[in-house]
This record gives sequence, C-alpha cells and structure tokens, in this order.
Amino acid sequence: MSNEKKIYLGISIITITAFLIGISFALWNVNVAQEGINTITSGCLKLTLTDESDAINLRNAYPITDNEASNLEPYTFKIENTCNNRHLAKLN
Repeated sequence: MSNEKKIYLGISIITITAFLIGISFALWNVNVAQEGINTITSGCLKLTLTDESDAINLRNAYPITDNEASNLEPYTFKIENTCNNRHLAKLN
C-alpha cells in the first residue's frame, strides 16, 4: 500500500470516528430545565432594614470606575437569625 493511500485511510478513520462520537454524544446528551419558580420559606429569619430610603436606584445608571464607586454611600441592611437551629431555609 502506498503512503498516499495510508494517509487517506488514516484521515478517513479519524473522520468516521469523530463523526460517530459526535452522533452518539448528541443522542445521549440530556438537557434539563426548571419549570417551576424558586421559593424560599423560613420561620426564623428576621430582616431589619437600617436605611429605608430609595437607596437602590438604577435610573440613569452607567458604568463608573472603582474610585468613583468607593465614594458612594452604600445601601446597608441587617439580617438577624432569631432561631436556635442551624437549618434556616427550606427550598421548595
């Protein structure tokens, strides 16, 4: 067998193998999507807002530098755990 035929045979085997792997991956690939809404419920979580102003405001929002952002006043709030157990939230 000539070198040219060996090269064509090698390229053909590689191409067929890649094609078969691609087809089998497409057949056995599973895509799962969530249809429901995420909800979190808790009986022992107390949310306390220390600043009840309109601090989170995205009107006329535009990118700013880190130096400009460090001069802004942050929106602060406090989350307080009033439970004795460590398992607070139940995801539905």
